[in-house]
Amino acid sequence: MKRLSYPAILVIVLLVALIVVAGVQQGGLPKGSSALAGAGQNVSGYAWSSNIGWISFNCTNDNSCGTSDYGVNIDNGGNFSGYAWSPSVGLISFNVSSGCPEAGCVTQPKFDKSTGVVTGWARACEGTVNGDCTGASRSDGWDGWIKLSGTTPDGNAYGPLLTDQTFVGYSWGSDVIGWLAWSGSGYGVISPANIVCHSSISASPDTVEQGQNVLLTWSVTGGPSCATSCTGSGFNTGGATTGTNVPSTVPPTPPTTSYALTCTGGHNPPPVNTTVTVLIPTVQLTVNGQSKTARVNPDAANNTTVAWSSTNATSCSVTKNSAAWKTGLSSAGTVDTVTAQTTYAIDCVNSHDTHATASVTVNVTPGFNEF
Repeated sequence: MKRLSYPAILVIVLLVALIVVAGVQQGGLPKGSSALAGAGQNVSGYAWSSNIGWISFNCTNDNSCGTSDYGVNIDNGGNFSGYAWSPSVGLISFNVSSGCPEAGCVTQPKFDKSTGVVTGWARACEGTVNGDCTGASRSDGWDGWIKLSGTTPDGNAYGPLLTDQTFVGYSWGSDVIGWLAWSGSGYGVISPANIVCHSSISASPDTVEQGQNVLLTWSVTGGPSCATSCTGSGFNTGGATTGTNVPSTVPPTPPTTSYALTCTGGHNPPPVNTTVTVLIPTVQLTVNGQSKTARVNPDAANNTTVAWSSTNATSCSVTKNSAAWKTGLSSAGTVDTVTAQTTYAIDCVNSHDTHATASVTVNVTPGFNEF
C-alpha cells in the first residue's frame, strides 16, 4: 500500500474531526424535537465541570442560534425547561419531570423565586440508550442524571442559589460529570428575568417624640436587575438603592409622617412606605375646675385648687405669677390661697425640648361664693 504524505494525512485527520463534531452536534438533539431554544430563553451563560469542561446554557453564548438552537428557560412558576449543551456529552435536558434515580426524589427542576434556591434534576441525554433524554439508562452504569441540589454524605448541603443575577453553587453529576459549578471567576449561569424584586423601607424607631429624628433604612433585593435608582418622599436617598438616612432638618410631623420609597431602572419593584407615629406633649391645667379663668373669694382660706395632667412629657413645672411653685407630671389637686389676681402657668417638656404650655388666671371677687 502506498504510504500517504504528511500533508495528505493532515487533511484526512481534519476531515474526520469535522465529521465527528458534526455527528455529535446532530446526534445530541432529542429525536423528533424542533427548535429547542434561542434568544427567547431567559437563562444564559456557562457552567463548568472539571470532568467534561464548559456547559453552555444558551446558544446565544456561542452565536450558534439558527444552526444549533438550545437554551434553558425558567417560567413564571419557577419551572425549568429546555436544554444546555456540552461539547463533551451533548445536550443536557431540563425537561424531564419524572424518573430521578433516588427514592422519593422529585425530578422537575425548579427555581424558588422567593428564596433563589434550585431543586430537582437535569439529565445528560447521552446517559440514555437512545440519547433521547427520557429512555432507559445505558448499560455501562452512566445514566446521565445530574442532581441539582442535595446533601453530601458528610452532611454538607449543596446546590445553586440565585444571587443578584447569577447562580452560585454546585450540582452533582456522578462520576462522569462530577461537580458542576454554576459560576466562578469570569463565568456564570445567569437569569435576570426571574428574580423576585422587593423594595423595603423601615424607620427606627417607628414611634418618636415630637422633635425626635428617625433613622430610615431602605433596600432593594435582586440588585441592578430589579432597580438602578431609588427616590424617597420625605427624605433623600441620593439615588442609592440601599442605604440609611437621618432626616436632620425636618423631623417627622405629628401626628404621623409617611416616608415612601420608589425604585426604577429594572423590574421596578412596587413602591413601599413606612409610617412614623409622633407623640405630642400635651398638658391640661385647671383652677377650681376652670381652664381659662377662675374667680375666688379672697376672704376664704384655701380658696383655690390647682390640678394638672400631661402626656408624652418628661417633666412639668408650674409657676405662680411667674415664680417657681410646683413640679411634677400631674397633680389631682394642690390647694392654695389667693388674695389677689394670680396667674398659674405650666410648662411641660419632652426629652427633645418640645414644650406644651397652659395657664389659668384667677380673679378675686369679695363676697363671691363658689359652688
